[in-house]
Amino acid sequence: MDLKLTQSLYDDFPSLFQRHTLGMDRSCMYFGIQILSGWYQILYRLSTFISTVVSEKNLDLEAYCYEQIKEKFGLLRVYMHGGMTEEMGEAIRRAEEESARTCEVCGREGQLENNGWLRTRCKDCEERREQEQAKRTWDRQAARV
Repeated sequence: MDLKLTQSLYDDFPSLFQRHTLGMDRSCMYFGIQILSGWYQILYRLSTFISTVVSEKNLDLEAYCYEQIKEKFGLLRVYMHGGMTEEMGEAIRRAEEESARTCEVCGREGQLENNGWLRTRCKDCEERREQEQAKRTWDRQAARV
């Protein structure tokens, strides 16, 4: 994810992202938010919801924070450290489902594709990726000559 977007999440939801400062041996958040910027709004809405639940239910901030956020099998995956309420689990499930319909690159409507690798892209971003892939293949072949 773009560094400015990542920092805005860290700034707006410090308790949820508290583990990003820990070492790699203590938290997967050490590696940052491992998704592309197109899913930023999904993650922002999810973080807003979870923060509201923690605040309204007077829950321990230390116990409800992210352990890992990544793309897996073309979808957003969110893992919590320490546990989650039923409401949080449902919100995470909805966010993951929404990611299957949202381009991970630009945030527009997209769909899950399997072209040798699972990814969720809109038509324009997928075409751009295919063109870049073709150019890299062409460049490698030309370099062999």
